[in-house]
Amino acid sequence: GLLGIRSWIEDNQIERKVYDIEMGTKDVLMIRNIKGKYGILSITRKKRKIETLKVLLPMKYTMIKDCGNGVYILEKNHKYGIYNVADGKIVIDVIQDKIDPINSENIVFNVYNGNSVRKFNCHGDRILV
Repeated sequence: GLLGIRSWIEDNQIERKVYDIEMGTKDVLMIRNIKGKYGILSITRKKRKIETLKVLLPMKYTMIKDCGNGVYILEKNHKYGIYNVADGKIVIDVIQDKIDPINSENIVFNVYNGNSVRKFNCHGDRILV
């Protein structure tokens, strides 16, 4: 459970300042530090025991919204971006004014920047309409 994860994090000094852990999926956790900044860890398990934890995103985001399917909307300094766990990277830079999922699977997003609105998929590919 989360207690085992917290002690594993502390014992292995992955993120020394983890204050809170929010369960995401069985393989991905959202973490928060005492200052309220969020990050993401991935977990690998072997026979139900934690084998490794890896920092996917450091705790520097003011908000991380789990959209499902390993896709996360990030907020930092009132700007937004998208991180995709499967792609292992931020697929839309955290410089957008606003991002909204536009379908129930959260795989297509409206991305607002200035006066423009563009559609992107969860891999950061622009969708031309």
